[in-house]
Amino acid sequence: MNDEQILKLARAAGLAQEWTNAFGQPMRVSPEALRRILERLGFPCNSEDDCRDSHARLAALDGGNGFPPLLTFVVGHPLHLPAAPRLAGQTWRIEFEEGGHVDGRLPGDTSLGVELPAVDRCGYHRLTIGDTATTLAIAPPRCFGIADALNHNGGQPRLWGLGVQLYSLRRTGDGGIGDFTGLAEFARSAAGHGASALAISPVHAMFSADVHRFSPYGPSSRLFLNALHIDPAAVLGRDAMAAELAGLGADEATRYATLEKLELIDWPQAAQLRLALLRRLYARMAASGRNSGFDEFCRKGGDALRDHARFEALHAWQLANGESGYWMEWPEGLRDPYGAAVEAFASQHEAEVDFHLFLQWQAACGLDSAQKAARDAGMPIGLITDLAVGADNGGSQAWSRQAEIINGLSVGAPPDVLNTRGQSWGLGAFSPHAMKARGFGAYIEMLRAIFTHAGGARIDHVLGLNRLWL
Repeated sequence: MNDEQILKLARAAGLAQEWTNAFGQPMRVSPEALRRILERLGFPCNSEDDCRDSHARLAALDGGNGFPPLLTFVVGHPLHLPAAPRLAGQTWRIEFEEGGHVDGRLPGDTSLGVELPAVDRCGYHRLTIGDTATTLAIAPPRCFGIADALNHNGGQPRLWGLGVQLYSLRRTGDGGIGDFTGLAEFARSAAGHGASALAISPVHAMFSADVHRFSPYGPSSRLFLNALHIDPAAVLGRDAMAAELAGLGADEATRYATLEKLELIDWPQAAQLRLALLRRLYARMAASGRNSGFDEFCRKGGDALRDHARFEALHAWQLANGESGYWMEWPEGLRDPYGAAVEAFASQHEAEVDFHLFLQWQAACGLDSAQKAARDAGMPIGLITDLAVGADNGGSQAWSRQAEIINGLSVGAPPDVLNTRGQSWGLGAFSPHAMKARGFGAYIEMLRAIFTHAGGARIDHVLGLNRLWL
């Protein structure tokens, strides 16, 4: 293929060929680099047939003969859809995400576009017309903002807040790592001094089987939470926690107290001990029968929660058996989260999968309690969580969302004065084309997760919503 054909496809795919370096010098990405990036994005250009097919698939993302996978509208306003002559006269249905639906029929002429009645509720609803379906994102006229928080705070002229690293909120009984109970206590104290918000470091799910990986900005999944911030005493009470800590043996109880007194966090030691303690608390709870709150949490978490728990169990099993923890190197059957091999593994290791579901339940309860404590203490915003720029390519989110992640590429930063060779962060990025093709479902899912137990969110490297350096 000649360079011009590669450049044409790159432009169609949204890849920039030109950029300016830290010294103000114009730079150009080589056609070969663009070709390799295009291939990783799923748009090969190794032959003329490849290029034609890639261009056709890019064009289809804009709707082709139907509608784009996601259309955005404002609540209470009529829905103006693109022209769709082939759908003229067909019946339509809007299914609301919280249940219920509304039906209608298109007019006989839709060549100039279609207008459907206004939808009176915000959310992501499903529109079906014949064999065509799309997601309707019905948004409020604007986001809830600082001015709204001011109004909710009695018109106070200014708001202020604090920023903290959650793991550094140390207290008596924390076993060496700041936890959600410490966060709740700090939130109450900050609110008592007039703070309106409390920004925290990322609390994304890590790799529980690899306690040496603890950077909050290199998570396994941005959909779930870091189990190391669970307060063991909050699970079944202080007495149960003390009994299970004693059950680990006198040496472990002593180590727990020693870790608590350290000035710096010994992540591997503290994490290993906390997980061992949580495992015993899980066993105690399981012995007393199923908990209805736990069951409801699992039901609401659905397939995404199930997949994360299965990954955690698989990852631990692989490492325990001397195998690679990187899922791309697992046996083929285990690389498919929806395949028979993973289903069989989950069935054979049901208790282990259940343990990781339990960890997510307790982490969610802890973070939710901290947000409730902040709001009850008078904060109009409460917690502001932190959304990391990406997740580890070897983690749960990349394994369970393979179709949405760019395989083989990492997010990073261009060369600058301090890093003359540039930076590769080892983090996966969502493919913009795959996201568009699937109605941005995976990104919506992630945003909902980050806001579930918070009043606001900080998006790390927010420029990444506009462009990414790969």
